Amino acid sequence: MRETMRGYSRRARLAASRRLSMSNLFEMLAMAYDQATALELTHPFLPTLLPRRELSFAQALQLTNLAAEALIRGLDLRKGQRVLLLAPEAGETLLLTAAMIKAGGIAVPLTGFPEGEVLDLLLREGGIQKALLGSGFFRQAAPGKADLLRGREGLRTMPVNRADTGPGELSLEEACGESSGFFLPYTLKPASVVLLSLREKTNGNPLLVMATSRALLFPARFWGPLLPVKAGERCLFLLPPDTPSSHAAAVLALCAGLRLETLRYDDPGVILSQVKAKSPGVLMATARQLLLLAKEASASSSLAPVRLWISVGKLEEASFDLVRECAVRRSRNGEQVLLLEFLSINEAAPLALFRLSLFGRKPLLRTPFLPVPPHRVKRCPRGLEGGREVAAIRGPAVTPGWWNDLEASLRAWREGWFYPDAPSGQVSLPGMET
Repeated sequence: MRETMRGYSRRARLAASRRLSMSNLFEMLAMAYDQATALELTHPFLPTLLPRRELSFAQALQLTNLAAEALIRGLDLRKGQRVLLLAPEAGETLLLTAAMIKAGGIAVPLTGFPEGEVLDLLLREGGIQKALLGSGFFRQAAPGKADLLRGREGLRTMPVNRADTGPGELSLEEACGESSGFFLPYTLKPASVVLLSLREKTNGNPLLVMATSRALLFPARFWGPLLPVKAGERCLFLLPPDTPSSHAAAVLALCAGLRLETLRYDDPGVILSQVKAKSPGVLMATARQLLLLAKEASASSSLAPVRLWISVGKLEEASFDLVRECAVRRSRNGEQVLLLEFLSINEAAPLALFRLSLFGRKPLLRTPFLPVPPHRVKRCPRGLEGGREVAAIRGPAVTPGWWNDLEASLRAWREGWFYPDAPSGQVSLPGMET
């Protein structure tokens, strides 16, 4: 009991620290957890520097320091520059994004190659002049795509892995080998933009949603001390790492002291085998992934070890019933299972709304969707936006707007409220109290 209380106290101090920001995230985490395992990667993406898949918090700090210095020297990264990051592996993306933010850059992470007009939009409207090509990108990209990026006029590229370098090209791995390992991160204001996320607007035009340091940290500040977990507990992380929500969820898990294991998120069979082999206590996934896992495990107790389910996205009723059945199989041993669902409202406010469900031998609790304090959400009268009802949100995690549509961003802000789909559209928030 004393050790448990000590762990909660440590997490609360970390969450309340005024020094905590996305630029010094691993500095603060290393002070809190030191040699405890932070991440278990799919593969070591800088094998000559850190050949093991497991990274402690101290090693993650060392890696982000090396990479931040290498990006400044090798990629000529300057403060405020946007960098396209192509790396489908979640652990690699999370660490490289942290290093990029530490070096003063703004990350634009993608899990796949941007096709045609999307790439043109990123380079033109996103003002992207640099690209970091992750090791997973070279393994999975179709032949010629890497060369297409390398030959792009006005775009400077750098491969992450030494094995992927072209003639006369410097890799991040080689540049890290020449770094000192000591790096002072930039001082980052809470409202500083650190990440851009590509999403489709309702009329089909791609938009770049801005995520601030405060937005990515807010879920960790609120939920970090409240999650019923122990430091060092294993967490399977199945979220595609190209949205503010997935990065906010990863920061939440790390600030809670969890051991984050990243897996390929599109193969339920592999995931269930890992659950059986490693018995994780926590599972982070999208609502669709949870549905696929629950279907795959419907005739077995494969998901029985998981006692905290975190869904980024609302579970529909059929999905919810399948998850509940999995939870009931675990509760036969007298244990309870907690399901935490998050909504992000079109990535405008990462993990800003939640719903709690507690299962025992029978359902014990299910709340409506509620805003995470101090956020507030309201439904606006019909007729305000072309005769359709819309929702507005206000609070610390709300985006400043869209990077490539300043006019729409200004229209979306009214008297301190942000309308995610302005000037038209509808945001559905079923079962939410306002």
